[in-house]
Amino acid sequence: MTVSRAGFRRRGNYALALLSESVRPMLRGVARTFSSGPSTPPVQWRRGLIIGHSHIGDVLYRTCSLDHLQAGLPDCRWDYLTTPTSAPILSNNPAISAVLPFSFGDDSARHSRESFHLLRAARYDVVLCTNAIRHAYDFALSAALGIPNRVGFGNKGYSGLLTLAIPTEYPQPLAGYFRSMVAGVVGGEATGQLRPRVFPGAADRARAMQHLQGLDLDSSLPLIGCTATTRQMVGAWPLSFFASVLSEVVAMRPVNIVLFGAASDEASLRRIADAVPSRVHVAAGALDWLGFAEALRQCDVLLATDSGPRHLANAVGTPVAFTRNLAVSRVETGAYCVNELDLAPPTVEYLSSSALSSAMGAVSARDAAERLLSLLGRRRD
Repeated sequence: MTVSRAGFRRRGNYALALLSESVRPMLRGVARTFSSGPSTPPVQWRRGLIIGHSHIGDVLYRTCSLDHLQAGLPDCRWDYLTTPTSAPILSNNPAISAVLPFSFGDDSARHSRESFHLLRAARYDVVLCTNAIRHAYDFALSAALGIPNRVGFGNKGYSGLLTLAIPTEYPQPLAGYFRSMVAGVVGGEATGQLRPRVFPGAADRARAMQHLQGLDLDSSLPLIGCTATTRQMVGAWPLSFFASVLSEVVAMRPVNIVLFGAASDEASLRRIADAVPSRVHVAAGALDWLGFAEALRQCDVLLATDSGPRHLANAVGTPVAFTRNLAVSRVETGAYCVNELDLAPPTVEYLSSSALSSAMGAVSARDAAERLLSLLGRRRD
């Protein structure tokens, strides 16, 4: 399979991918020695494993296409390998048979020896290596597990470790890569809307409603949620930007504002609240992920950084105005869901650390506030 140059930013990684294709027969032979049996067509698969990066956003990207995967291969049960932190986001998902919280971090290859043996003993028919970046680790893991059918993006190199190499276009929204893989497995075109899916229960809704009622909100006013913190090390927008946008919002019209975050975010959220010339409520660490999803469902709009809550709001149909990470691809991390709006400059991407502050500072807080308020009344249920 031809390696796609568009899939690589670093020349060195592209060179390694080309080198891997030159030794494809050797990689195929190595993988075959570990395999528990011959490869088979998708209609014969009965038990599959899905692996990929495990940040909340990454997992939610995959949920956009899980129902299509289930419908296309109804006789195959799918397990999902992720972290204990991200596992709850897949609770009650009808397309998933079991959630395996074995991974230590973002990469599926980071897990204990015991969990490796459990995965190998499960004797999966197929593994979907869903990453479009840092994919070689997953290919190697799937071969070491002895899984006879190994699916991944073959035009990123190392295709000798795969039995079904899926070609895909670069770049496209991150959620679109898994959609392309599912289409390649079940047949058909990689089309259809991308929207994450979560399945909160009645108890999750009750917890969310109880928490929001305890904030003493004015039920006659719109509710604007805000998630301004992120775990991303590079490209995070300053807290002052969110404080400025919210200050402009309250100058334009009366609203309820709730700042959501983890317990460790409380000090940062308090700084934002103190900078806004109106009452702002802080809700830090009060809800688990599915309870938080139900709280976001009650919001009329969410102002968010590019992190898990953005995708969670997309899942429950709450309109989102978000600040894209300017250090990475604008196509991959830009708007992918019909109810969201990207507040970042439309052509800016891959900025260096020194250029980020200038680009972020050029975005008008007043303009961002107007765009945020334009989303009121545009729920998508």
